[in-house]
Amino acid sequence: MKKTIAMGMAVLCLERAHGLTVTVTNNLDSGPGSLRQAVVDVNASVDPSNRIHFNLTGAPPIRITLTSAALPPLAKQVTIDGTTQPGWALGTPAIALSCPSMIVTGLMLAGPPSEIRGLRVQDFTNSSFNSTGIGLTSPGHRIADCQVISNYYGITIHSTSNTIGGA
Repeated sequence: MKKTIAMGMAVLCLERAHGLTVTVTNNLDSGPGSLRQAVVDVNASVDPSNRIHFNLTGAPPIRITLTSAALPPLAKQVTIDGTTQPGWALGTPAIALSCPSMIVTGLMLAGPPSEIRGLRVQDFTNSSFNSTGIGLTSPGHRIADCQVISNYYGITIHSTSNTIGGA
């Protein structure tokens, strides 16, 4: 009996250590299942480490287009994992985050060390506002297996100890 309780507690602690996992299920700019709502949910989380996964229908790359405003800066630790989207393959991300020219930054990591992997971030091209695909304003982030293309600035780094590609 004691072993069963101890094992159950260990599993509970292990699951809790991973925090909140939010799955993006549509490519709308806002509302339930959107990337924007996932960012809002992560920022409201009390968990120390969170994840955003993807499970959208359609042929890759599935485009998520920001039309209303920039996404809120991510203030909590998070892994945004485009490799979870069906159809993802190394070198060919299945999710593409893009925008019209009015949006300044696609994804802004402003909290504890976080990771973005397996996404295409493109078309943040507003030269009047120095648009950026990905912005890193705090230290220790990792960007891996992403395509950051056709932006005014691809990645802006305003902090130290970040890893772009590689291990």
